[in-house]
Amino acid sequence: MNSEHNQGFTAIELLVVVALIAVFLALALPSFESTIGRYRASMAASELTNILQFARAQAITTGQNVTVGRSNATLLTGTGCAYADDDNDWSCGISVYVDADSNGLQDADEAAIKTIPPTDFKALNVQIVPNGTTSNNIVYTPLGYATCSAAGCISNFRGFGISVRPLSSHDPTQTICATMGGKVTQYATDKTC
Repeated sequence: MNSEHNQGFTAIELLVVVALIAVFLALALPSFESTIGRYRASMAASELTNILQFARAQAITTGQNVTVGRSNATLLTGTGCAYADDDNDWSCGISVYVDADSNGLQDADEAAIKTIPPTDFKALNVQIVPNGTTSNNIVYTPLGYATCSAAGCISNFRGFGISVRPLSSHDPTQTICATMGGKVTQYATDKTC
């Protein structure tokens, strides 16, 4: 007696396996998106922390006030990024520059020393939260102190906070705090600086 055995899968078995894989992916995808959002926020916060420390070092090294602020809107042409009406919106990039005329803006003749492009903040909400002032720039002095560019900020200024939150989730905010003394600290939570 000679019996043949088919080796392989039937179409029904293959469909059942594909359906199970689809169900598992559907369950895992929201968790994965949240993980990616937290990772992006964490990396952007680390990059912001580094650029603040760089600006402070530049101010001390060069003996000039060095400003950190949102990128000039004219530099954003062709990037597809537009600022919200809120002056504290830093989502479209950041520039480090010497503000020669102390007007709190990066003018055409004030070249950026270093920048963070808008692509680094893709799908993130980046907001500066001034503490005791309306300024939306951080200015480091030659002594390494952080101050601001708004009138009257010296008497009211108590530091800055920068919040970084993924746009598509309710994940906790990454917070960067910059004190008057120049210290920069990154927190993995919502924090008031």
